[in-house]
Amino acid sequence: MLEKFFSNPWVYGIGTTLIAGVVLIYFDRKSKNKSEKRSKRDTTSGKVEEDSLNERLTPKKINEYLNSIPTFQRDNAADGYIDIIVKWSLNFSNGSKLEDGMFHLMMKSEEGNSINYVSCKVKPEDYPDLKIIHEGQPITIEGQIQRIRVGVIGLKNCTLTFI
Repeated sequence: MLEKFFSNPWVYGIGTTLIAGVVLIYFDRKSKNKSEKRSKRDTTSGKVEEDSLNERLTPKKINEYLNSIPTFQRDNAADGYIDIIVKWSLNFSNGSKLEDGMFHLMMKSEEGNSINYVSCKVKPEDYPDLKIIHEGQPITIEGQIQRIRVGVIGLKNCTLTFI
């Protein structure tokens, strides 16, 4: 019975078109839901919306992945992380004042027996607490991954919260 039904070219054409349409609508709605969840940084205030933060991605996970792939593929793989917005709780390691007046900060993430470093630049007038910070003090940092080189993850557009 089904052979007669599917042997008719009109029925077969309409049936496959309907099935393809349903599949396309399903995936279109699914991709719209994902894009609605992804938020962009509000460039006027510099704030990051909570939905856009990638808290599951850690410095340790990034470095473990990069160390697991062949050496000459690491730079290209690291570039895939650029512009991802992250929020991490780290410990202050050290800092220095740059020629342009900005502070260059190094934080470390100690996860298990692994130590991973994260760096960023901030304006000292935005964070007066930096003048009295000690090594090891916990800091929450939000920002966008700018670069990853030799075990150091560089962030841009950073916001610090002292814990």
